[in-house]
Amino acid sequence: MGLIASEKFSYIKQTILLNFLTVPILLFHLYEWHFLSVAVNLIVLPLFGRVIFPLVIIGVIGGLVAETLVLPIDMFLRIFNDGLNAVSRLPGMLTFGKPALPIVLTMLAVTMLLAVVDRVRAPKLIGILAAVYLVTYCWIHFPLNGEVTMFDIGQGDSFLIREPFNRSVTLIDTGGKVQFNTQPWQKGAQTYQAKRLSINYLKSIGISKIDNLCVSHQDSDHCGDLPAFIEEMEIKRIIIPLGMDQNPSFMKRIANRSRSTKVISVNDETQVPGLPAQIFHPYLAGKGENHDSMVIGTQKGGLRWLFTGDLDRPGELDTLQRHPGLSADVLKVGHHGSKTSSDPQFIATVKPRIALISAGRNNRYGHPNDETLVTLKQHHVKIFNTQKHGMVRYIYRNNTGHFETVLAGHEGNL
Repeated sequence: MGLIASEKFSYIKQTILLNFLTVPILLFHLYEWHFLSVAVNLIVLPLFGRVIFPLVIIGVIGGLVAETLVLPIDMFLRIFNDGLNAVSRLPGMLTFGKPALPIVLTMLAVTMLLAVVDRVRAPKLIGILAAVYLVTYCWIHFPLNGEVTMFDIGQGDSFLIREPFNRSVTLIDTGGKVQFNTQPWQKGAQTYQAKRLSINYLKSIGISKIDNLCVSHQDSDHCGDLPAFIEEMEIKRIIIPLGMDQNPSFMKRIANRSRSTKVISVNDETQVPGLPAQIFHPYLAGKGENHDSMVIGTQKGGLRWLFTGDLDRPGELDTLQRHPGLSADVLKVGHHGSKTSSDPQFIATVKPRIALISAGRNNRYGHPNDETLVTLKQHHVKIFNTQKHGMVRYIYRNNTGHFETVLAGHEGNL
């Protein structure tokens, strides 16, 4: 439709119009747009018809005769592709977020009208289109609501705390795959599921910068995807338990971080400026093992939240002893619901009304453990489990909010 409507345009005008026709579709699916894309297309598009496509056809036919005939063409196409990738890494990528479908259709309709109206009406339409983009961008980037989200990442932990107007964005753990019996050929081919799950979600709501990335401890299912966040996001602070900066394995994971990213080691007496939460554990330096897990508490949407990583039962009881009166409305259940955590005395003292359990479906560990589920039910705790509910979000404004789940209709106001 764009080609037909703009057939009388000059090459430059037609290319610009077609590019802006693709922008709403790209934003709806990929949430990002690069400022250089229009300029690059003006240069590159003629090459496709005159050079790239003919070379591909010659390569296919030549390959049937002799593979050696394909090698020069393959080398040229690789260089061409690497060049495009290099340009895509230049500054200019805008994380816009995901506009609603009616907005996308409006953007497309107004852009199409630009191809058929006269010069007198065109400036007015351009103004309307710019206003639609600007209002949509502000609506996505400065939301009235905040949220606390448990990502459905399988066997692992990853939580988002986002305040209204995006005043502060905090991530607790990144998730990641636990690798068993890794073969030599698999090394260097690491893929990160966060790129298609949590990072994808963050970009869809317009987030490209994380103020606080809190790592509860060193296990891969809690911080294995940290390199992906370092690559894809601007991170202001990485907050880790005291002593984990002496762990070579963990420090290797964050070796490629930006120079502007601060790494802060904390214990329960540390107050981190800009962190909208209080730290309750650890109190001693450790290597970042389960019993060293960082415990974080915050208050959002009228609820008190407590995130415990993989802290074991002795650690839970020690935390209660050091912080008498510790309580929470919502508890992130320790160690994915394992029986090594969630001591009955801890649950009885903290008195949560809601429990969040992040665990993989049919995982090899049997999480959550029946003993833990019984303990929670005995204390009348409502359970949200990623195995049954998928991603769980608490959307709030001021001191009220409601839970939303993806896989089942367990929504409710609190």
